[in-house]
Amino acid sequence: MSVHAVVGGGPVVLSAKPDPVLAFLHLPRSASRAGVAVLFCPPFGWEEVCSYRALRTWADKLAEAGFVAARLGLPSTGDSAGSPTDPERLSAWVAAVQQGADWLRDRSGADRVVAIGIGLGGTLACSAVARGAPIDDLVLWSVRARGAALLREMRAFSRVIADLFPGDARPESLTSGDLDLAGFLMTGETARALEAVDLRELAIPCGETRRVLLLGRDGLPVDGSLREHFERAGAAVTIVSTGDYTPMMLEPQDAATPRNTIATTLSWLGGGSGARARGEGPVRADTTPHGTARDEQSTMDLVCDGSSIRETPLRLETGQGEVFGVLTECLDAPTSPVCAVWVGSGALRHIGPNRMWVEVARRWAARGVTTVRVDLAGIGESEDPTGQPLTNANLYSEPRIEQARAVLDQLAARGLADRFVLCGLCAGAYWTLHVAVGDERVVGAMMINLYAFTWSEALAAERETSAALRGLRSALWRRVLRLRMSRELMSRSAHRLRPARIRAGMRRPAERAQAAEARRALEAFGARGTQALFLLSQGEALHGQLSRLGLLAELDRWPNVRVEALPTRDHVFRALWLQPLVHDSVDRALERTLEAAGVGARGSLVR
Repeated sequence: MSVHAVVGGGPVVLSAKPDPVLAFLHLPRSASRAGVAVLFCPPFGWEEVCSYRALRTWADKLAEAGFVAARLGLPSTGDSAGSPTDPERLSAWVAAVQQGADWLRDRSGADRVVAIGIGLGGTLACSAVARGAPIDDLVLWSVRARGAALLREMRAFSRVIADLFPGDARPESLTSGDLDLAGFLMTGETARALEAVDLRELAIPCGETRRVLLLGRDGLPVDGSLREHFERAGAAVTIVSTGDYTPMMLEPQDAATPRNTIATTLSWLGGGSGARARGEGPVRADTTPHGTARDEQSTMDLVCDGSSIRETPLRLETGQGEVFGVLTECLDAPTSPVCAVWVGSGALRHIGPNRMWVEVARRWAARGVTTVRVDLAGIGESEDPTGQPLTNANLYSEPRIEQARAVLDQLAARGLADRFVLCGLCAGAYWTLHVAVGDERVVGAMMINLYAFTWSEALAAERETSAALRGLRSALWRRVLRLRMSRELMSRSAHRLRPARIRAGMRRPAERAQAAEARRALEAFGARGTQALFLLSQGEALHGQLSRLGLLAELDRWPNVRVEALPTRDHVFRALWLQPLVHDSVDRALERTLEAAGVGARGSLVR
């Protein structure tokens, strides 16, 4: 089977040591500007997830202005190689930035390389400069001089998330000082190494030719000690507060492009000095006879669970524009004729929540099951020709269902497989459901935290009202306990907000109107023998809907349909101890699917 990888601008595999990384190159359409190339060094964990699309837009804007730009993935994150449990992660991150800067200078032919570092990415960029990385100038946003201060901020944010789900707290599940940072693991070794970093103690070569742009964070001043350090070293330091950091770090569906910061960096870059500071220079797109720069590849070869696997970035034409995907396949033996396709997780990109789909894809590929994880339009690396915002009405729409179906058409046309397991979370579960119900090629469907069988504004409003009333009732009782209200007032309040009264007032007409369609979907799965898994966190509205419609009580009619519960109310199961439970559920569902389809995988898939 042959898959055409993306060449030129787009995804590039860098053979960094110790772990290859995936980077994305943004090339200007015409001559490059000022002989400058820009390397993006991302923040860590949830902040990297939230800001991902915004940084992509930022890099696009730089390319439109004539600058060569590249977004670097760090080892053990995103689509790059490595695991968070691997040793010496901080050193690997710094080495990746250093090698990425060297590659970018060679690839672009630029005289100067500028690193834009956000949070942890800024710490790594400065550390790489101290190690001799070919980085001339720095743009540092929300960067602390001391790694300990950065780590405190990460832990504080993680506590905010943890407080939303107090039932998920299990500190005993962490060992050796490991940290659960909003669903992302940082080992004790990595945390201690980061805590020991002090950028003021690093020998960062400066002088009148090095420029540093320090960006304030939503009214918070830049780190004064870091500013003083660069100024004492002789760098030309500029301080700007742009005020759009927090909007960039909202939930991925709501995260905003930092337009003020982009405009600031464009102006600052255009005012730089250097060998070609005021001139024009060519983009050196091809630096070898094969059209790729040193250390640049089109695929990533890995070893997972003792098997050799390969990951290939690819683009698929869906009739509604191209979508980006990553193909993961086994190199050691013939692969299963059933291909697993992860179509999405709402507005999260193809790595899934907490990078779990990357882990799933590599584990399944090691056992002979080819896997593709994709971004539909306007998500992650995929364009949206319509330019529509990622609202619920846009996400839960028929065109997206058709685009998910077109992905299967493309994969089948390329000879990848003729049968598929379709998987998704949230809106991705919705696309999975609607494709699987009507497509006989889908022999397995995994729907994680599916919102509804049919989305509508009326249903969303109905559920929001119900949730608000539950929240009001809970808040009122907290107030009762706090203020010690009179027994009479407590009695009147309880009467007004008792569950029976709430249900009598709501009646749930939108939900009841879906009864026939929900039943048809389950009967379609049953008739075709499609192995269907509904995996739901506690409090997910769909579980209550299935119960109220009487469908949970009838599941024995469809033995190939399973409804399983996760012991959390978190929609994206961020607690680290929860994530193996999700892995176990989807692994078992895959095994059931392969067995029912009459094919097998290499070894057991159960963790």
